[in-house]
Amino acid sequence: MDLTTSSSTHSACPYKGTADYWSITIDENVHEDLVWSYRLPTLESAKIAGLVGFCNEKVDTYVDGVLQPRPKTGYS
Repeated sequence: MDLTTSSSTHSACPYKGTADYWSITIDENVHEDLVWSYRLPTLESAKIAGLVGFCNEKVDTYVDGVLQPRPKTGYS
């Protein structure tokens, strides 16, 4: 996580809790809110504590070497 900086963005889910977001800086280019995590998830979602996710609308995702299309969502 040494390329990340904490963002002021947060989102809430009644099932998982509050998500915190981080931006990634590569070669002085800041990519806003690419990483998210639930630091303190609800008891029902405790297993996701400490895990991070990447917004697949904003990053390239490969499955078995094949580039997957980026979904078109409100986060795109």
